[in-house]
Amino acid sequence: MNRLYRRGNKPKAGEIRYIHWSQRFLGGGITALVVAVVEAVGVLAPLEQIAYRTLFNLRGAQPWDEQVVIIAIDEATIGELGNFSQSRQYHAKLLDILTPARPRAIVLDMLMNQKTPGDRQLAGSMKQAPVVLAIAWNKQGKVLLPISELRDRAIAEGHVLRSEDSDGITRKIQSYISTVPALGVASAGVDPLARSKIPQQTQPLWINWPGPIQQIGKYSFIDVIEEKVPASAFQDKIVLVGSTVTGFDPLHTPFDINPPASGIHLHAAVISNLLQENYLHSIAVEQRLTLNKLLLYLLTGSAIGFAISSCSLKQQMIFGLGLCGGWGLLSFILFKANYLLPVASPFALCFLTTLAIVVQERWRIKAQLEDNQDLLLQQRYYDPVTKLPN
Repeated sequence: MNRLYRRGNKPKAGEIRYIHWSQRFLGGGITALVVAVVEAVGVLAPLEQIAYRTLFNLRGAQPWDEQVVIIAIDEATIGELGNFSQSRQYHAKLLDILTPARPRAIVLDMLMNQKTPGDRQLAGSMKQAPVVLAIAWNKQGKVLLPISELRDRAIAEGHVLRSEDSDGITRKIQSYISTVPALGVASAGVDPLARSKIPQQTQPLWINWPGPIQQIGKYSFIDVIEEKVPASAFQDKIVLVGSTVTGFDPLHTPFDINPPASGIHLHAAVISNLLQENYLHSIAVEQRLTLNKLLLYLLTGSAIGFAISSCSLKQQMIFGLGLCGGWGLLSFILFKANYLLPVASPFALCFLTTLAIVVQERWRIKAQLEDNQDLLLQQRYYDPVTKLPN
């Protein structure tokens, strides 16, 4: 139905009220502006976080890459060896055991920026072992580099910094900080094929969490150095060595919240994503309000408003619900193809635009009924020619 307001004065009683074509764009445009601002200030962030976790749970677990293995410094290891962070003889022994198996890389997820008596022994063990070391920064911004004796023996270095969202889940990492790659990126980079799949330095890497951490290949540190694990378990693998002690370096994922995972699992997920080339490609997920994003919202909202206002009241509600459901289905389908779309803001845009148009339509109908009532009263009590009371 093509409803257009007549130009000129207010419509007379009984005259059909039409919506001017420009007003059919107005409701959706105003709603789009409101949604864009609300999203930019973070009001929709909790809903977007819920949608993010829901997408992972609906999709379910995917296999971790079989080339990634964790040697966990777990409770059993600490109970047997104590806190050996300042004694690197056990790390040296581990390298001596792993090197004959010819792993692709041995990633030491621990800071080695302070000298200890076992440094020379560890450096000697690193001569034939492909070791990747960790880099971090303290609260003052000072870089914490491995000691030079170990750094000279490493094949690569990577940073271990990460950031969590307000719900505690790490969704992305900086692929590079300055020229320093993330530890997972540096580790995957030892594979020539994976090296070509690494995002550009200026782009963040959005983590595609494969599944619960129980599904990744893992061995206890104490079992490995006591040679209870066959060397073939590490042949041609990227081996991550780090703490999994509960509470030491907690990390929340969509699959592991209580109890949480550990920081080493983030590096494992990054390596797995790069080897399988299935990290997430985000599309307009950031909350930052840009001019392009604002224009996209305005165009989309205006188009939805124009389309809905051309329908009857019942059709408007069906159309709005269909848009919300269609976007949810599209988001899930693309998520399974490793594309991450925003969910909460488009839902809000479709729902609020539909609500605004429905309210506008009800006001129009109410005004039309009032006009008809005035016309009936006039016809009943006034002469239609002279306009005098009957």
